[in-house]
Amino acid sequence: MDIPLIEFYDTIAPLKDVFSTKISCLYNKLMDATTFDQRKSLVDLFLLEQLKGKTPSVHIERMTHIVNLINTSGGGNKITQLASEACLSRKQFERVFQNVVGTSPKQFLKIIRFQNALHTKTTNKHINLTQLAHQCAYYDHSHMINEFVQIAGKTPRQFFSENQTGSDYF
Repeated sequence: MDIPLIEFYDTIAPLKDVFSTKISCLYNKLMDATTFDQRKSLVDLFLLEQLKGKTPSVHIERMTHIVNLINTSGGGNKITQLASEACLSRKQFERVFQNVVGTSPKQFLKIIRFQNALHTKTTNKHINLTQLAHQCAYYDHSHMINEFVQIAGKTPRQFFSENQTGSDYF
């Protein structure tokens, strides 16, 4: 696969078109797996193997560390701090992150904050939206509203009144 991951952002592409014959081997392994965790591990391993041929392992290790930091903080990180943690300039960091993860650091942080808000609201149904915004690393209530509209197409109030599903990301 010689196509950068960012080219697949927000698109649907059949795996057989992206990975050609390699995908049939993965498909057979997935059919033999008996649990979801086994299937997830097989897919993770397959995708990492695809990255290793095209991306220096130091970049994969750095971005794995950065993604773990982002997940731990619930998306409350600053891009400049993440770049510093990765020992890269901000521009280099954004380029490497996009190549390894498949989206920009800014967009990834938005998604993680959104997932964190869903998880927090699911586990604490009585929290009000202002408290939720501050607890989930949004600058303020209007920041949360804007990001919810960008991601879900609805304000948090509309989203939570219409949807009872929560996030299992965390």
